[in-house]
Amino acid sequence: MFISRFLHIKAEEERIEMARAAAAERRERARAEGIAEGRALGIAEAEGRAKGRAEGISEGRVVGIAEGIVLGRPEAHRAWDEWLARMQAAQRDGKPFDEPPPSSR
Repeated sequence: MFISRFLHIKAEEERIEMARAAAAERRERARAEGIAEGRALGIAEAEGRAKGRAEGISEGRVVGIAEGIVLGRPEAHRAWDEWLARMQAAQRDGKPFDEPPPSSR
């Protein structure tokens, strides 16, 4: 009876040790998977930030170009008006006018 009880206790200790080892293995596997997932998310976040920056820059350029066109039109018209006035004054006075138009500068 003593030997069978001893063998029973020994078998139970082995089962407990195997369960502990299996739990440790599962924890290590979960840890490794968590690290891999974290790295993947980190990469995805970095790619997302880069994409967001690129879209922001692109959108900013479009808006900036549009604003530049709107703001630049009066200035361009003024330059042409001034050039035209100088050309007409030179023609009226009979003087040669060889100043290039504003678009060629």
